[in-house]
Amino acid sequence: YNRVYGYPLEYILEALAPTTEHDFVMLPPEKQKIYRAIQRAHLHGSPDGPWFFIVARNDRARDEMQLIGITDTSMLRPQVFALQTTDVIASTTFASLSVNSATKQSPSYTEIASSQQTLLAMTVSIGAIASEKQAIDAFFQSLHAEDARIAPVADAYWNARGGSYSDGGAFVFSVKGERGAETMQCYDKFGREVIMPRGTRPFSENGAPRDEFILTWLNSRLKQDLFPRALFGEMLAAKMLERFNYKTLRAMCEQLARYAASSDDARERVIEFLSLLNDLRFDCGEKKRSSVLAIVRGALDGIFDAVRLVGARHSPNHDAEKSERGATQSRLSEEQYQANASPLHARVTDELIEHLPRSFAPNSTLFIDARGFPPEGDASVSRLIVRAFEMGWKKFVVYRCKGDRFIGCGLGPNSDGVRIDVYGSSGDYLGSGLDGAEIFAHNDAQDQVGQILKRGKIVIYGMVGQTFLYGAKGGDVFVMGNAAGRPLINAVGRVRAIINGTSLDYCAESFMAGAETGGGFVIINGMEFNARGNLARLDQPYPGGNFFSLASGGAGYIADPNRKLTDDQLNEAEFVEFKDDDWRVIEPYLRENEKLFGIRVEELLERRAPREIYRKVIASKQGAIAASERGE
Repeated sequence: YNRVYGYPLEYILEALAPTTEHDFVMLPPEKQKIYRAIQRAHLHGSPDGPWFFIVARNDRARDEMQLIGITDTSMLRPQVFALQTTDVIASTTFASLSVNSATKQSPSYTEIASSQQTLLAMTVSIGAIASEKQAIDAFFQSLHAEDARIAPVADAYWNARGGSYSDGGAFVFSVKGERGAETMQCYDKFGREVIMPRGTRPFSENGAPRDEFILTWLNSRLKQDLFPRALFGEMLAAKMLERFNYKTLRAMCEQLARYAASSDDARERVIEFLSLLNDLRFDCGEKKRSSVLAIVRGALDGIFDAVRLVGARHSPNHDAEKSERGATQSRLSEEQYQANASPLHARVTDELIEHLPRSFAPNSTLFIDARGFPPEGDASVSRLIVRAFEMGWKKFVVYRCKGDRFIGCGLGPNSDGVRIDVYGSSGDYLGSGLDGAEIFAHNDAQDQVGQILKRGKIVIYGMVGQTFLYGAKGGDVFVMGNAAGRPLINAVGRVRAIINGTSLDYCAESFMAGAETGGGFVIINGMEFNARGNLARLDQPYPGGNFFSLASGGAGYIADPNRKLTDDQLNEAEFVEFKDDDWRVIEPYLRENEKLFGIRVEELLERRAPREIYRKVIASKQGAIAASERGE
C-alpha cells in the first residue's frame, strides 16, 4: 500500500481495518468519501478477524522508527497500549516495546522489538503495546529493576476500538531525531497526539525535605484507634495527599509499616488504608500518580512480606530463618501456628505449599506470595486457594501477581464468606464460575473475568479486559473504569453489573437476563477521573455499536444526560421510558458503587431527576416477535 500506491499511514490502516456502521456515519463527509473509495478497492483484501497486529516499521520518508498497534474491527483480540514519560538527569538508553505474549513467567523473558533511543538529561518517553496488560506490567517492572528512575507503573493505559471514528483503533509510537537527541511521540490513526498531563513530577530523591508536621499528625492518629476510611477522609479534606512530597509519602509508608508490625489487627488496618491510596482517585498535586502508586504498592508488598511464614521447619523460640530469596522471615509449623497467641495471619510461598496448616480461626487470613507459582495448572495459585479453602481458610490476600489465571475458580458451590483480595496483575478468568465468594482486584483486570459467574461479588479497581462476564448467570459486579470489547455477552439469569467508565463495543450482546425491570442489568455510567482525580463525564457515554444487540431479556441503563446515544448504536433493541421502578432497582447498586469507589450518586445525577440522566434499553419487541415467528 505504501510502496506501490503511495498511501499515507491513515489510508493503509483503513484498508486493513475498515470503518463501518455507526463509526462511518460519525466521520466528516470529506473523510467518508475517501474511506468509501478505499473500501471499494480494498475491502475484499482486509484480513478476517480476530487479529491484532503489532508492526515495527522504518518510515524512511519521515525519518521515523515506528511501532504500530492495529486493532481488528471485530474487537475479538485483546490489546493494550501504555505510555510513560520520565524526566532523567543522566544519560540512559531505552526502547519502545512490543510484547504479544501473556504467558511469560518473569520480566526477564519480556520480548523487546523496537529501536533504541539514547537520551541525555531530558524527558524519556516509553511506549508499550501488548496483547494483555500483565505483559506491559512485567516490562515496566523489568525496566524499574534495571533503573529505579523508571517507575514500575505507566502513566496511562488504554484499549483501542477497531475502526472507530474517535481514534481509528490504531496507535503509533514514533521515534525520530538525531542520535542522542531523539524524541518519541504517540499518535492515533488520524495523527492526533496522545499527550500526558502536564504539571507533575516523577519520583526523585532530590527536592524539599519531608513534612514533619504530617508525620507527627499521623503518629498521633496511630496512637488512637485507626479507622482507615476516616483517616483517608481527613487527609483528603485537609489536602494532605495533594500537598506532601515524595519524601513525606515514603516516610509515611515506613511509619505505617512499623505500626502494622505491632499486631495482626494493626496490619489489617494499615493494609486497608494503603489499599485506599492504591485503589481510589485523588489529587496527587505535583506528584505523578504512577510514582505514588509505585511507592504505595511497594509498601504493601513489604507489609505482606512481614507476615509470618508457614513451613515444616521451626524452632521453639520462633527464631528467624533465612529463606532462599534472602529475606529474614519467621516460619511457623502447624503446631506453632495453632499455639501462637495471634494466629490471624500466615503467609505461604511456592516453596512451602506442602506445609500449609489448617485455619484455626474463622477470620484468619492466608497471604500468598505469587512469585514462583506457574500461571495455571495443579501447582498454581488458583489450586492452592482451593486446597486452602478445603482446609478451612476463607480470607486470602494474593500479591505480586503476574498473570496468575483462574483465581477464585474451583471453589465449588456455596462459597459464601470467602474473600480474595488480589494485588498485582491478575490473569485471565478471574472469578469465573464463582458461587458466593467475593473477589476484590486492586488493579486492572484481564480478559474473561467472571465467565459463567453464578453468585457472589467481583470488584475491580481499574479497567477490565475482553469478554467480561461472558455467560454469567448471577452475581454483583462493579468496575471502576472501562470494560473492553464484548462484556456480558450471552449473560442470563440475574447478573447485575456497573461499569463506571464505558464499554468499547458489543456490550450485552444476546443478553438473556430475565425481566425488563428487576431482572439482570448492566449500568454504564460513562464517567472518568481526570488528571486531578476529579470525576468527569465522557464525551460519549458509549462510543461503539451493537449495544444490547439481539438481546431477549434484562435491561441496559446508560447515563446519557445529553442524549448522545442513537438508535443506530443498538441492534434489535430499543429505548424505553426510565420509570420510578427502574430507579428503585438500580439505586441500591449505585449506593454500593459509591461506597466502593467514592463515586457519589449525587455527582452522577448532577442534581437532576434520575430519568433526566439515565436511559433504559431493552430487547426490541419487534425483534422478539420476528424471532418467535421464525421459531427461534
